[in-house]
Amino acid sequence: MALGEKGAEQCWRIYKDTFQRVQELSVRGCKKSGKEGRRLAWLSQELQVNLKGMKEMHRQWKQGQVSWEDYRDTAWLCKHGVRKAKVQLKLNLARDEKNNKGFYRYVSQKGKSKEM
Repeated sequence: MALGEKGAEQCWRIYKDTFQRVQELSVRGCKKSGKEGRRLAWLSQELQVNLKGMKEMHRQWKQGQVSWEDYRDTAWLCKHGVRKAKVQLKLNLARDEKNNKGFYRYVSQKGKSKEM
């Protein structure tokens, strides 16, 4: 391919496209295992939906669309659900004394999240 008769911008574009194509073929992509993919052990899907609803309710209360009592009741239900879920998780970890795999998995996950 003769690049002498082409302009600088076209030469650069050809070089860049070729380099990116070769890079995609040679460099292997790997999935990041960061904090984004993880969720808290006690956080169920239902509780997560409730927490998002509470945040939305708070935004509406700030704008004056929802009364304070409605927001307060929703917030109390969410806090109550979080407390119950945490206690239930701890009870399940403590109850299963013969098989400590779940406990050690929970502890190692906590250690990893504290390091980051």
